Amino acid sequence: MILNQIIKVLFYFCGISGLLMFLPGNILLNINPRTFRHSLPKSLDQYKSVDNFKVVHFDEIGPLYGPESIAIDQHGRMVTGTSDGYLYEINTKDDSYRRLLKLVKRDDCAHSEHGVEFVCGRPLGLKFDSNGVLFVVEPSFGVFTVDDVFGENPQIKLVFRIEQTQTLPGGESRFIDDLAIEERPNRAPIIYMTDVSTRFNFNEFVMIIFGSEYGRVLRYDMETKNVDTIADGLFFPNGIEITANNEALLFVESASKNIWRYMLKGERNGTLEMIRSQLPSEPDNIRISQNGQTYLVALLKPRSLLLPNEFDYYIRKPLLRKLVARSAHLFGNVLHSLGTLIGNQYCTDLGYRLKTLQFMISTLFPSNGGMILEIDFNGNIVNSIYSTDSEDFGLMSEIHEVKSENVSQRVFYIGSFTKPYLRKVTMM
Repeated sequence: MILNQIIKVLFYFCGISGLLMFLPGNILLNINPRTFRHSLPKSLDQYKSVDNFKVVHFDEIGPLYGPESIAIDQHGRMVTGTSDGYLYEINTKDDSYRRLLKLVKRDDCAHSEHGVEFVCGRPLGLKFDSNGVLFVVEPSFGVFTVDDVFGENPQIKLVFRIEQTQTLPGGESRFIDDLAIEERPNRAPIIYMTDVSTRFNFNEFVMIIFGSEYGRVLRYDMETKNVDTIADGLFFPNGIEITANNEALLFVESASKNIWRYMLKGERNGTLEMIRSQLPSEPDNIRISQNGQTYLVALLKPRSLLLPNEFDYYIRKPLLRKLVARSAHLFGNVLHSLGTLIGNQYCTDLGYRLKTLQFMISTLFPSNGGMILEIDFNGNIVNSIYSTDSEDFGLMSEIHEVKSENVSQRVFYIGSFTKPYLRKVTMM
């Protein structure tokens, strides 16, 4: 009798699982993951533990919730953007901070296609040009410029609208993440952007990881207003940086744990090359260091083949990813609709977390441990600092080096997409 019940339960489970996995995308969530076999390194021996360095000073600057990116102008003034949609100035002399402005008004979000539930107006990638104009990526609108960001009357302008990507092969962008600026004498600059996905938006970034290669790198000429694709078929392209001489772009592919180089000049102009693979964890932003020759990459908690985590397990199981994504999306939609119908905010919020897979964030991305990786133009490792358990190095999104008054020390400001503070670390 018990055996019959077990067989019946398994039969129903297999039947429902089969429907969830194989029903067409116009009925359930349209997601088609494939197998990725991007190997982790055999060990972390080639990287240097934080135990090899002396932390002279460590500070938490905040509360600043989710200071994802950092930019410094030609006068050494620092800006970061937070999850509440505001830009903040950071005083690097005493680490005080002040709120500057909000990029997008809530009314604009309420009338956007996403509605107020979507995290709207959230600043991501930040860069200053040589004239002190701040360029800001907002994932669902596009790219803004802010002139006189530190003044009393800053001028905010949307210079690139995400709708301008509608005519590109692959369709309209859903999630712009970071940017690099190529300045040209007596001409408007070119903006290079990482387009994370043409399928899912910023709030659905776990769906992107559970999906496939919907990402690309875009080029936008501010003079001709032309936008085109210079790299596609990427699995969560993220941070991007331009070399000091505008010779090339370096950008990371987070889910595949790769670093790429795209040449902008010379005989290899237009060529794309993978310069680093098998990274020990997912890279986020990449930024040029103080010497102008090397590049700092922020990585999540490092792993090896002997010590993988849940993310590494899921990435090798496309059918499991599809089953989890479709199940959560289906039941999340039901809960979300029910909560909206009966006016229950808890039910609505729970449904939203389910259908976007946000409930898996803490499982896939542990809050402890991380790595600062320094590479050269060819992807060779110059330096590294990692911890597998310290909260001080957890959930890093960007490493920005500032000039140190002591030549034997290096000073880093560390951003994060979830931590409630900006970190400042002095090391030797």
